[in-house]
Amino acid sequence: SAGECDVLAILGQPVMESWESPYMIAMAKSVCAVGGRILEVGFGLGISAAAIDSFPDVVEHVIFEANEQVCGQAGLWSDGAARPTTVYQGFWQDLVDDFPPESFDGILFDCFPLTAAHYRDGEVV
Repeated sequence: SAGECDVLAILGQPVMESWESPYMIAMAKSVCAVGGRILEVGFGLGISAAAIDSFPDVVEHVIFEANEQVCGQAGLWSDGAARPTTVYQGFWQDLVDDFPPESFDGILFDCFPLTAAHYRDGEVV
């Protein structure tokens, strides 16, 4: 479930740590203020996903996740989500054009790295 790991590291870089929970929850609260369809860019440890899922006015939760392993965890997490949740693997820059403008009522953007260009020889640059 969300938050079981203390640190999420990708390519040796700390991407998310459990101490960020209050910040992630506050961002989710802000993004979900009007409810509706919410896009989350970057699943991480699932802290914000769990918070988004707790808001009854959220009618759909869409997650973009670039990392294959993290995306797998997001998919497993979404199986038990209270809100309809769909997980897409890929960089947000490659996925966003598949959705018409104004598809989402709120967007929580917290991802790392931002593009495939940040990878060089298996390292984040």
